[in-house]
Amino acid sequence: MALEIPLDAYTSTSKVSKLNSKKAFVTFFSNDDYVKGVVGLVKSLRNVKSAYPLVVAILLDVPKEHREFLRSQDCIVRKIVPTHPLENQIQFAMAYYVINYSKLRVWNVTWPAELGSPPPLYFNAGMFVFEPSKLTYENLLQTLQITPPTPFAEQDFLNMFFEKVYKPIPLIYNLVLAMLCQHPDIQPGSSNAVSTPREC
Repeated sequence: MALEIPLDAYTSTSKVSKLNSKKAFVTFFSNDDYVKGVVGLVKSLRNVKSAYPLVVAILLDVPKEHREFLRSQDCIVRKIVPTHPLENQIQFAMAYYVINYSKLRVWNVTWPAELGSPPPLYFNAGMFVFEPSKLTYENLLQTLQITPPTPFAEQDFLNMFFEKVYKPIPLIYNLVLAMLCQHPDIQPGSSNAVSTPREC
């Protein structure tokens, strides 16, 4: 996350011990379109009694009421500034995809200061596990400036950048249910499967 704007105060008394955690969940949130998704994540983490806090990296266009609600749910709200590729180079598949490049800011995380031992690097553009690194962050931004954007924005970019090092997360963690319709032989616990798509 970008640290240009200070961390908002974290005042919950019930979860103060989480501030000392060396690990955290981080999610990206812009405007007000995805508030239900963030709320769903908050509730899921609460239901499994997560030992780690949730840091929500937000752009400045997130409404105040959403920020206040997230704080009331024991989220740590971080404001970040947008990141964009070179302008006017491509028509994205969806116009709003351009803002998703802002999620590159999570590589600049410095809260908590020590995130513990780095986990294995697994990612996709919607959900990934990563190791914060200032060097990686700077390399991402430098590469972004010389890489022509593609229709699927940061998803294409991240897959290109980490092509030789990433490993897919098993489907049990991030399965889109429509995949079961198109690939009936996929088992939720498997990491991948190949089949002939069929209509449902």
